[in-house]
Amino acid sequence: MSHNNEADLLRYAVSHANDTYKLGLQIEAFESDMDDARVRLNLADSFVSLVVEVKRWANHIDTDLLLMKLSRKSPIQNLILVAQYINPKMAERFRDAELQFIDTVGNIYLRQPGHFLFVTGNKEGGLSHDKSQSVPMAKALSAKALVVMYTILKEPDALKWSYRMFSEKTSVSIGMISQVMRELEQQGYLTKSSTKATSILQPDELLQRWTAGYMDVWRKFRSPERWCSSEPFWQDEHQLSASTAVIGGEIAASHYLNYLTPGSAMFYATRQEIDSMARTFRLRKARTDFESGYKISFMEPMMPKELLIGNDGYAHPLLAYAELMASKDPRNIDTAKRLYDRYFGY
Repeated sequence: MSHNNEADLLRYAVSHANDTYKLGLQIEAFESDMDDARVRLNLADSFVSLVVEVKRWANHIDTDLLLMKLSRKSPIQNLILVAQYINPKMAERFRDAELQFIDTVGNIYLRQPGHFLFVTGNKEGGLSHDKSQSVPMAKALSAKALVVMYTILKEPDALKWSYRMFSEKTSVSIGMISQVMRELEQQGYLTKSSTKATSILQPDELLQRWTAGYMDVWRKFRSPERWCSSEPFWQDEHQLSASTAVIGGEIAASHYLNYLTPGSAMFYATRQEIDSMARTFRLRKARTDFESGYKISFMEPMMPKELLIGNDGYAHPLLAYAELMASKDPRNIDTAKRLYDRYFGY
C-alpha cells in the first residue's frame, strides 16, 4: 500500500473509533513517512502518544511473527496496530501480548489510565459508517497475479525486464503483467523513481500478501494431491535425485536450514512425475487425513519449473516458507520463522 493509502486507512480507523466509542483520538502530524505517525489520546491530566504501525493485511500474517517484528521497533505497550480487519483469534492474542489495536470495523483494544476497551467480533462490512470516507480495498488475487508477485520477490531484476521477457519467463500474458504491476503500484507495493525505474517499496508487506494468496488461492486452485508411503523414502538422497519433481515443504526447509527433520514430503510435480514416483516408491493414495504411514503431497506446478527452483533442485525458500505457514503445524511455523529471518529479514 502507498503512504497515501496507509494514511487513508489510519484516518478511517481513527475516525471510526472516535465516532463509535467517543475517544477523542488524534493523529499527530506526519508528512511523507508513516514511520513518524503517532496517535494521541488525552487522559485526565496528561496524554499518551502511541507509535502507529499500519498493517492492512494483519489478518494474513502469523501473529507471533508480527509481534516479534513490532517488539524490535518499540516496546509493545507504546504501540498501536492499525489494520483493515482483526479477527477474534488475533484480537485475543494481541490483548494477551498487550498490543493495542484498532481496525476499520470497530474492533479495538485500548488500555490506558481511564480508558479500557476490548471489543472484538465485528465483521468486515458489519458496521455502518460515514460513506463519504472510504478505505481503498485491494482486489482478490488471481493465480496469475500471484505468479507475477512471486517473480518480483524471487528475482529483484525482474522489475528491469521488459514485459515481453517477463511473459516469456513466467508464461503470464503481457496484459496481465501490466495490470498487476499497475495495481501493485497503486496499492503502494511498488514505486517508480524520477527516472521511471521501478522498485519494491514494501517488500515485507508484499511477501505477506503473496503468502496469504498462496494459502487462499494457489492451494485451493492447485489442491494438493495426497499420497502415503510405508517408509520415508526422501531420506535417501540418491533415490530422491532420480525424480525430476521439485522438492518443497519440510524437505526444502531442512535443506536450507539444516534444522527441521522432515516428517512428511511435498513435491511440485506434473501428472507424469506423480505417476512415476508412485511406481518407484510404491506410494498409495490417501483416502483420509488419518491414513497410516508417511504423508506425501503433490501440487501441480503453477509456473515454469525454472521459477520454482532455488538451490540444488529444491523449491525456492519463498515456496518453502509459504508451504510451512500453510500447514498450521507449530513445528513448521517455527521453522518458517527461521527461514524468514535468514532469507527475508527486511
